[in-house]
Amino acid sequence: MIFTRMLRKIPMAMRGRALQIGESSLFPLEAVADAAGAARKTLWRWRKDRKIPLGHKLRNRRIVFSETEAAQVPEYSHQLEPIAPEEDLEPFSRL
Repeated sequence: MIFTRMLRKIPMAMRGRALQIGESSLFPLEAVADAAGAARKTLWRWRKDRKIPLGHKLRNRRIVFSETEAAQVPEYSHQLEPIAPEEDLEPFSRL
């Protein structure tokens, strides 16, 4: 039941790209980046800034995300942030 709910949260781009380690499904950084519509470099920056989960490092130094972590990355990447009124509007105030 829990797996089915989590599977619905995982974008279609990541389904079938999971690594099976024991009972766990782990998604490589590349698959998560593709599903989020972001570059790998962007995910590294978001991880460094603690905006998304850090994931886990396999022995071969490959970064992977659990199902719950993988589902959080596209959610973060598709957020809209409001622009503060004073930002980016000054050049247009002269019009």
